Amino acid sequence: MKKQKTLFQRFIYGVKLAWNLPSMPTSVDKLHNYPLICIFRVIKGISILLFLSSPSWINNSYIKWIIFVLAMIQFIYIAVISFIKIGYIVYLWKNKKLEVRNSPIDHIAYLTLKLATCIKGACVAGGAGATGLGFGADKLLEEAGYPPFFKKAVGNQLSNILSGLGYTGNAEYL
Repeated sequence: MKKQKTLFQRFIYGVKLAWNLPSMPTSVDKLHNYPLICIFRVIKGISILLFLSSPSWINNSYIKWIIFVLAMIQFIYIAVISFIKIGYIVYLWKNKKLEVRNSPIDHIAYLTLKLATCIKGACVAGGAGATGLGFGADKLLEEAGYPPFFKKAVGNQLSNILSGLGYTGNAEYL
């Protein structure tokens, strides 16, 4: 006689299926993970942080424009990839690709798979936007005469990480 799975095992099975499910089409995933694109994503990500934090040590207007252009390209890239991911999750949902074998019997795994896939799609798409919104809110706070919150929190965490790694540089920029 076959042993029945517990509720927890069914739940974990659904989470594993969602974890292994691709969040983008394979062609977009290959482009997204191409080494040259990864290098440009890092450079453009740094330019976004520089643009949003607007450090005082960048005085050259040409460098500021280069940072601005790279930051805007990265914002557009993030938006396009986010729309592709959300669209692909909707495609999987509508075309019944989120089915679990024996789903009428294993309904918990089926529901967990759908829930975890939606969370995976929404969290991946929303993570980068939250950082941008935080820095944007700080700009608005500064313009209204209030002290920034997000930049200080990120700077303090970065300072803790760097000091934990042994870096004892100038803390003025953090």
